[in-house]
Amino acid sequence: MSALKSIVIGCGSMGNNQANILQSLDEYELVAVVDIFEEAAKKTGEKLGVPWSCNLEHVLNEYDIDVVAICSSNKGHAEACICAARHQVKAVYCEKPMAINLGEAKEMRATCEEHGVILIINHQRRIGEDMRAMKKAIDDGLIGEIIRIRTDNGGDILSDGTHGIDSMCYLANDAEVKSVTGLVHRKNYNDSDDEASGYEKGNGYRFGHAIEDGGVGFIEFANGIRGEVYCGDMVLKRTAYQCYEVTGTKGRLWRVGDYGRTGGCNVFIDDGNDDSYDIQKNIGDDKWMYRPRNNTWRPLIDDLAGKENGIEKSYKILADCLKTGATHPMSGNIGYTDMEIVMAIYESARLGHAVALPLQQNDFPLDLMIAEQQLQTNKVQ
Repeated sequence: MSALKSIVIGCGSMGNNQANILQSLDEYELVAVVDIFEEAAKKTGEKLGVPWSCNLEHVLNEYDIDVVAICSSNKGHAEACICAARHQVKAVYCEKPMAINLGEAKEMRATCEEHGVILIINHQRRIGEDMRAMKKAIDDGLIGEIIRIRTDNGGDILSDGTHGIDSMCYLANDAEVKSVTGLVHRKNYNDSDDEASGYEKGNGYRFGHAIEDGGVGFIEFANGIRGEVYCGDMVLKRTAYQCYEVTGTKGRLWRVGDYGRTGGCNVFIDDGNDDSYDIQKNIGDDKWMYRPRNNTWRPLIDDLAGKENGIEKSYKILADCLKTGATHPMSGNIGYTDMEIVMAIYESARLGHAVALPLQQNDFPLDLMIAEQQLQTNKVQ
């Protein structure tokens, strides 16, 4: 199969990252980059030596595109995906979260299905070697019957919690979700001016949508597993980004965070008879993160730092799927389930009770809570 002609939409940090990956892979040919901001599009295009544009329709009409990578702000995902699908590209590789409300996600999935377009949502952690090792340990019964999966994610539920939710679903064998209970608060909302992370200083928005200060979600899976999702200021202090804990009847698994952030081995297992465990400091001064001491915990995997790039791996899998017709492990259907759980956390918080899936609310419940004045929107001085 000849190289897949590809474009990247959105020339921020993630867009540049994926453009570099696509340009480095033999399976792909980076044809152009697109951004609504001319300066960003021009800078990336000239750096990579490819045409650039601010007009997606023009690029799709000008070139015979196979794969569209969407790396724009969250609020732009749906429009770009639907446009690409209607031009009948072969695949859309969309950054998480899938969209900013369930109605958009439904339209994205339906449009891709109508035009025979493969839709991928970039929850790349589920294909990482560390997560695969955790799943194998669970499947092999090393920690017994799974009781609970807890994720501490950082950031807001929509932008960051979606990663933890997808990882949780993967470890729970993508079981059916019976109900979701959520709580969010938005009073001293994040006032960060970190533009690279999408924050809009002073207005409680990020990547084009409202965010909360903190949120918690409880997911009841049909197979009896309970999932817990903690985001924002509800995250356990001094845990690394995307920290996951799995509790079983015979032991526990602990992913202390992404291996690139924590250094060394990032997944440990406690499968002994001693129920006690301890923690140690990993980073100097007051910025240390929790990690296990060498008593009942032992490394589950070798040090993975620098050994794999999850996004690069997922693009290689996509190329194989287009060749063989196989289903990608980060398919749009899985991404839609993640999105539904995310929105169910917000909707439960809005309604004040647990909600069952499938979720009926198509709008972003956080927007509804703000409009209904259920949440204070003025930052406390």
